[in-house]
This record gives sequence, C-alpha cells and structure tokens, in this order.
Amino acid sequence: MKNFNYDVAIIGACGHVGLPLSLVLANEGLKVLGLDINEESINKIKKKIMPFLEEGSQELLNKVIDNTFFLSLDHNKISECENIIIIIGTPIDSDFTVDLSKLINLIKNLMPNLKENQLIILRSTLAPKTTDYIKNFIENNSNFKIGKNLFLATVPERLTQNNSIKELKELSNVIGVYDDISFEKVKNLFTKLHPGVTRVTPLEAELTKLFNNSYRAANFALANEYFIIAETLGANFYKIREAMNNGYSRSNVPKPGFTKGPCLGKDSWILLNAMPHFNLSTTMISAAYKINEGLPLFLVQKLKEKVNITNKNIAILGLTFKKDSDDLRDSLSLKLVNLFKNEFVTIITHDPFVDNKNINSVLSDADIVILATNHTYYENLDFKNLVKENCLFVDLWDVLKTSLFIFNKDKLLEKK
Repeated sequence: MKNFNYDVAIIGACGHVGLPLSLVLANEGLKVLGLDINEESINKIKKKIMPFLEEGSQELLNKVIDNTFFLSLDHNKISECENIIIIIGTPIDSDFTVDLSKLINLIKNLMPNLKENQLIILRSTLAPKTTDYIKNFIENNSNFKIGKNLFLATVPERLTQNNSIKELKELSNVIGVYDDISFEKVKNLFTKLHPGVTRVTPLEAELTKLFNNSYRAANFALANEYFIIAETLGANFYKIREAMNNGYSRSNVPKPGFTKGPCLGKDSWILLNAMPHFNLSTTMISAAYKINEGLPLFLVQKLKEKVNITNKNIAILGLTFKKDSDDLRDSLSLKLVNLFKNEFVTIITHDPFVDNKNINSVLSDADIVILATNHTYYENLDFKNLVKENCLFVDLWDVLKTSLFIFNKDKLLEKK
C-alpha cells in the first residue's frame, strides 16, 4: 500500500451492495474507506447500527468499524486509496431509459483526485459497452492511459440480498479487464474473498451480469406462465409442478410468485433497452418481463372471478420484494396494493420486516387474506384461530402448504 493510506475505497459504501463488501474486505484485514453521500446512514453505521437487514452483518460491523473500516462523506479522499470500487445505482428513468448520469458525474468529480497506478473497479450493473465509454472518457479528459498509469476493471456483483456476507465468500468473481496488469491487481484483491475468478473483457463482464439476472427472471416467468395457463384451464399447478419435478432430474420448475425487485426486473430492462442501439431485438426477455409484471393483475382478476370483492376487507401480507427481506424497492406486492385502489375495498397491509402492526388486529376483520410475499413468519402462524369463519385465502406462493391458489379457511392445515 505504498503511497496510500487505504487499501480500498468503496463508493456507495452504505448501500445493500457496498456495505456487505466493505465489511467482508475489512474483516480480511484490509483498510477500507467507505464513501457515501447519505450522512444519515453513515452516522448510523458509525454507531454500529445496520441500516438494513443483512445476515451476519452486525457481528462484522461491531468488529471492524473504526478498526479497519472507516466512513466519510469526503470523496476527495480517494487520492489516499490504492483501489477504488464504485457501487452506485444505474436506475431506469421515467421514459424507461437507463440513467447513467450519476455514474458519469461521479467519474468526472473523481478525476482531479486520481493518482497514478490506482485501480478503478466498476461493480454497478452496467449497460453493454458502458465501461468502454468510461475508459474513453477518462483517457480523453486526462493524462491517464488505462493499462499504463491507471487501471480499470468491471467486476459485477451477483449476490442475493440478505445472503451477501455469506455469498461473498462462496461465489467466484467475473473480472472484465483490458490488460494483464489490471487483471492481476483485481485478482489479488478479490481472491482474498474467494479463489475463483474468470477473466473476460469488460463487455463480456457487463453481459454476464445482465444475462444472469434475465435468465433467472425468464425461469420465474416460465413458471408464472405455466401457473396462469393451469389456473385458466382449471388445473392445479402446484400438483403439476410436483409431478414435473418429482423424480425427474431434468426438471426444476420454481414456484410461481411475484418476481422483480431492484435487480431482476431492472437488469432485464437494461438489456431490452440496449438492443435497439445495436440493431437487435429480443422477444424472450421482453415476454418474460411482461409475464412477471402481469402477475399481480392476474391475481386480482382471478379473485374477482371467485368472489364479489366490493366492500370487502382485504389483508395483504408481505410488502417487500422478496422473502425475509426489508427491501421494498420494485416490489410487485406494492403494485398489487395499488391495483386494489381502483376497487371498492378496504386494504390493510402487514409486513414483519417493515411495520410494527399487530397481526391479530390486521387479520381479525379480514374477509380476504392475500399472502403476497412468502415470509417465513407467515408459515408459522395459526391462521385458523386468527381469521373469521368465512375468510378467503389467496396464496400464490403456497406458503400455507395447501397446494391451492384461492381457498376457504376450512382448507387450512391444522397447526401441530
């Protein structure tokens, strides 16, 4: 770390991606400077308070804060850091284009403080050829030449929320570089976490992340479309899925369920949005996106076919985008709530990771209970003793293990 005070700077260190990486690197003995613009989160973390749920994070935070992990609002301090890992959002605009302005402006602001032989690692999700654009921007607006006196790589994050601490030590990394020196620098850093690395070009690294997530989204979409077909034809998809998977190793169909969140939906859209720029189009990724987006509406329509929902009290259980998470970003459960706003119904919501509502009071007057997110908390509730006699359930995820989509209270299994 000659001429540098820190081994690593992580820009975006208070977020769902940056904070776990900061903690794990700091726990490996590296001196980590966490940079962010969110002063509230910085102050929380300095007080050893995690700003979100992440399994295993609290123990690491208690150990490394102000020991090997330091936080600052001052981005000028990157001149003191040997390696700079950039993790900032690349959101979708209201016109459905990828907003790279924050990333580009960040690079502009960093450039006056860059020093020779530093390594910049892009860990954000990027549209195809974004790294090429950044390389050219740096070289055209400075005396730096990538691979000569400044080094650049793309190392996409491919972790699942709430498992990031564990997966940082379990999953290999894809390293997209232009030159051998950059590769060796990145390899030396990331093999402290896991020995597995795959060298590719920056474009190939960008596409790896986009393909990984669009592939997962397409798999879930296929299960959701199977579910829609089966329900429309009057067949039980849960039994069909069991028949497809049971004793047949070539089939691994996932459960139906809401599929989006801050990665799967967005990354599919980044890929879709990029295709016209290269005179390409994609039908499968587009279809998968539409199927997943349409599932909340299908649920509402099937419920209305089953029962007159006018003036009903509907309890929607689970608001986060995934199981056992506190993250509401891009949650289709929230889309479901909004769909019911067009109906003459009373909606009450509950999520054990988001609010402090008493589940008894939420359920006591409910005519309909919808399990929108498959939290473990709901698996263990004795719903039979918490709801009215004529209560109707909608259980897309089969949380309650009835193998039924819409059913009456009397179909609930007895709790042991």
